[in-house]
Amino acid sequence: MHETLLPNRRRLLAGLASALLVSACTQSRAEPINASPPALLPPEDAIAPTVFLTLTSATRSASQLEDAVRSILLPVLAEAGVARASGPGVGMIQLWLELDLRELAPYAMDVDAGLAALAAAVNGTVAPVPGHHRMQAWALHRPQTLKEVKPQEVSLLLPGRDYAPLSALGSMQFALAPLAWAEQATVTVLLESNSRLDETFLQRCEAALLTAGTTVPDDLEIQLGRVGEFLKAVPDVYVRMADSNQDAQESCIATLPGC
Repeated sequence: MHETLLPNRRRLLAGLASALLVSACTQSRAEPINASPPALLPPEDAIAPTVFLTLTSATRSASQLEDAVRSILLPVLAEAGVARASGPGVGMIQLWLELDLRELAPYAMDVDAGLAALAAAVNGTVAPVPGHHRMQAWALHRPQTLKEVKPQEVSLLLPGRDYAPLSALGSMQFALAPLAWAEQATVTVLLESNSRLDETFLQRCEAALLTAGTTVPDDLEIQLGRVGEFLKAVPDVYVRMADSNQDAQESCIATLPGC
């Protein structure tokens, strides 16, 4: 009887060993490709970024924001496949439009109709500004193959108007960070994916931030965006509602040198 049990015991041990090996292989495959947080390289280091991240807080200084990038955000974004990061930088040039309800009224348009008209004019699709923030703003996302938007060359299709520039529905402003954060310290870092041909990198970065839970403190507000050719302004256009308490005459069109 003892001789009969011995082969059975050997088969049982072999089966347990196989099960442990399969479990270990499965866990290994489930681990993120790049789980190690990238170091924050100096801005002058040559990297090939495709996404920028702009960070702000109503209570933190620029140096504290930079510390938050290193200690909080880069470990979180490592799960998205960030190969390298550089910064802090001064920001990324963005074209912002401020929709004004008073400008929409003559055309019997609401906010949604105004956004649709702007998106059609620049060949974009409307979506909330990517990131992790509380501001009410939208991104008019355009194919990367399109040229940058030149406001003076874009015409809107509005009822009763043969020609209307982008400014017909509000004011325009070039900025280095969202206009809603103009009075707060901001820090911008550039992110490079671990894959050269990666069209989902921005979406993965946003998903990593949203699933991080309380790891990202509530006071940190984050904007994500695409980096254009040679770090110029990307083809995306950003839109927000004009401050209803601000007089229309105070909203002026501002441009940056070289834009």
